[in-house]
Amino acid sequence: FLRAQALRPEWADPPIAAAWLLATGERRVRDAPRALALAQQAVRLTGGQDPRALDALAAAYAATGDQARAVTTIEQAIRLAPPPMRDDLRRRLARYRAEP
Repeated sequence: FLRAQALRPEWADPPIAAAWLLATGERRVRDAPRALALAQQAVRLTGGQDPRALDALAAAYAATGDQARAVTTIEQAIRLAPPPMRDDLRRRLARYRAEP
């Protein structure tokens, strides 16, 4: 992911994918602070208009323990997402709301 990002720094897909992996992957690869930085970069690259970037940012917030920001961010992603994506986002929203 990081090599692809180096080759095309304006492309948001690599930081989205890397952030998601670092926020939600197996425990041995998780790195919440790095996930947060990459997701924030992806949101900047997309002008805050890509629900995938916002989804990754919400996951990173949740991974850092910031449930309030995770909820707010996933709600924004739901508003921007196409209908087929909304069900998955709503499930994550429920999970973020249920976590302390």
